[in-house]
Amino acid sequence: MNDVGALTIRELREAISARRLSAVEATRYYLDRIDAKQAALAAYTFVDHESALAQARAVDAKAARGDALGALAGVPLSIKDIIDVEAVPTTACSRSSLGTVPARDAEVVARLRAGDAIVIGKANCHEFAFGGPSFDLPFPPARNPWNPEYFPGGSSSGSGVAIAAGLCLASIGTDTAGSIRSPSAHCGVVGLKPGSGSISRRGVRPLSVTMDYVGPMARNARDCRTVYDCIAQRTGPSRTAGAGGNPAAGDFSGIRLGLATVSWALESRLHPETGAAYDRLGMLVEAGGGTIRQVRLPSLELIHAAASVAMMAEVAANHAGAVRARYGDYGTVFRTRTLAGESIGFDDYLAALSLREELHDAVLGLFDTVGFIALPVSMNPPGKLTAVDRFYFLGEPNINILANFLDLPAITLPCGLSGTGLPIGMQILGPRGSEAALFDIAEGLEQHIAFDLTPCRAARPETARMMPG
Repeated sequence: MNDVGALTIRELREAISARRLSAVEATRYYLDRIDAKQAALAAYTFVDHESALAQARAVDAKAARGDALGALAGVPLSIKDIIDVEAVPTTACSRSSLGTVPARDAEVVARLRAGDAIVIGKANCHEFAFGGPSFDLPFPPARNPWNPEYFPGGSSSGSGVAIAAGLCLASIGTDTAGSIRSPSAHCGVVGLKPGSGSISRRGVRPLSVTMDYVGPMARNARDCRTVYDCIAQRTGPSRTAGAGGNPAAGDFSGIRLGLATVSWALESRLHPETGAAYDRLGMLVEAGGGTIRQVRLPSLELIHAAASVAMMAEVAANHAGAVRARYGDYGTVFRTRTLAGESIGFDDYLAALSLREELHDAVLGLFDTVGFIALPVSMNPPGKLTAVDRFYFLGEPNINILANFLDLPAITLPCGLSGTGLPIGMQILGPRGSEAALFDIAEGLEQHIAFDLTPCRAARPETARMMPG
């Protein structure tokens, strides 16, 4: 089989199960691509060639015996470098953790192994998943494969880069304020930030204890769903937006999708290309038979302020003591951001948590009118890597933080290209427990958007098609 890189997760597993392709051949294909692209893209902090091939040989042995194979048999995945993989360094991209080698897998990694996945290496990220890009860490920042001069999003930056560049089929990232959704949007892949209790955080370095989530990223919605089904602790029927329709097939006749009203002030902040993609997303759902309604979300500034207070206080509680004790072992961006959180008083933290309940109730009420809410991922298309302001999250409201603060699942998918040839992504939020329905909608939208990211054809702008309209 010559075109290994064109295979989806399901196709790769079927080829290995039928012994038309060996897991070793597939793993070597991805290892060779990593060897060729790593220097330019810095997608990984560690590539475990020997262990990856050993895992692949074990999968091939199962296939030869006729044993049942797991849902991810022979599928090469990367793991964000704040998640433990047994006997592999968990550096969190920090000098403070370079010698840390865990003795056991994180729960999410153990579930991947039970599904016969190939853990191929550790994906680059921002230091302890907070802040960046940084240029004073043990590893250089990951670079966007669409144009290496541009920011790939963060903090799960290496995960998005590795998938988009064809250096793995999927990755496990984390999301505290958009850290799965931002790189998914900037790199043109699909990422899910699930709800609480869905995926275990055991063996994952904490950042903000009430806002951290673990989730899958992949080339398309179906692949992302397959990974999610393997690692999720919570399964069962998903909440939907009404009867009728077949969202996964592009029939949205049962879908009621909310778009933010003008009063949310997105229009004055959105880049015109991002705004156009947002409008077209609603048009595609409407064209598929869905209903579009304007919804009045609570103030974006209020959500951002309360969520930032909670997050910064929790980051400081987790990390400020260690930063003060070993100041020189941390990068400038991380230590500056972390110590800034010490200025938040306990009363302010409690006030933020109290406001969280009020805001959640207000948004929950919107789901009585609509089943889902669509939002941009970023105000602007990806910018230059060296131009990212280290304190941008204080100056510009973060749309993504809403889902973390209010514990709502959200899926991100590519919705076109900017004028500079970089992907633009949108996200769809649902009520708690709606992950399966979000995957259905994303699969249906993909058929209309027709965003082509097959890395073996070349992950370059001219090979992708923009949204119609």
